[in-house]
Amino acid sequence: MDKKIVIFLKTYKVHILATLAFFFFLRSCSKSREISRLERANKKIEYVADSLQIRVESLKEDKIAIHVWYDNWISKKDRGSQLMELHSVVKHNIDSLQRSKH
Repeated sequence: MDKKIVIFLKTYKVHILATLAFFFFLRSCSKSREISRLERANKKIEYVADSLQIRVESLKEDKIAIHVWYDNWISKKDRGSQLMELHSVVKHNIDSLQRSKH
């Protein structure tokens, strides 16, 4: 039985090696294709994340502009205690938004 296996291996060693090389080639191709697919997905995710970051910054700038407008409007008024409290809240919001922007 052992001699038959040795003879089989000696006779068909080139075919066996070619078949093994072919299977390893197919495996490497499939892994390469999967890596390419993951890289494309990663680029899409990065693009979306960058777009969202730009949008968030735009919204922060809009919020700051609104709070500055309120600040200017309140500064022009004859303020009572409630308006003074609102003014301090607006000032605090402007400061916190400007700190988070940087």
